[in-house]
Amino acid sequence: MKPNIGNYEYAARHQKARVLMEKSNLNALLITEPTNLFYYTGASYFGEMSFPRPAVLIIPCKEKSILITHDFHLPIDWEGDIREYPKVGEVPIEIVKKAFEEIGGTRGQVGAELGREQRLGMSYQDFLRVQDSLPAISFFDAADIFWKNRFLLRKAGEKFFHMPLGNCRHKKKHAFRNPLRPA
Repeated sequence: MKPNIGNYEYAARHQKARVLMEKSNLNALLITEPTNLFYYTGASYFGEMSFPRPAVLIIPCKEKSILITHDFHLPIDWEGDIREYPKVGEVPIEIVKKAFEEIGGTRGQVGAELGREQRLGMSYQDFLRVQDSLPAISFFDAADIFWKNRFLLRKAGEKFFHMPLGNCRHKKKHAFRNPLRPA
């Protein structure tokens, strides 16, 4: 699966996530679930549901985002900072820790896929190892950030638009009959 959007759109999605992170007092997002990875990078991890080659995307509030991925998944068209690793079967904890150190994010609050309709794209044991390697970071549910960001639609060169969530709950013939309104 390859998205039909440009890197400018991914940059806009990262920026919107940063705005939502600031409102939630988060220093970064830790993203590991295939759907979220695809949304923010265009990289497809959908065939990896058994977790043999997990990927980690770190979107910091102010620094450049970092994608840590197994070399099996390369090349990836996303124009961010991509770090590869060769070992199969676990998250490369030292690479994740070093990435957090580089963005100045070794303390504070980090949002992760811990809530409503979210799941981690790594084993629970790997998540515990990430937490242990970053003892001054508290991980919080960032589901609201992921969902709010997804409901913002963007046309190239135009403002963000918001699709009212209420429209999705009506019968098919009535869905989306209301025009989009500026967010």
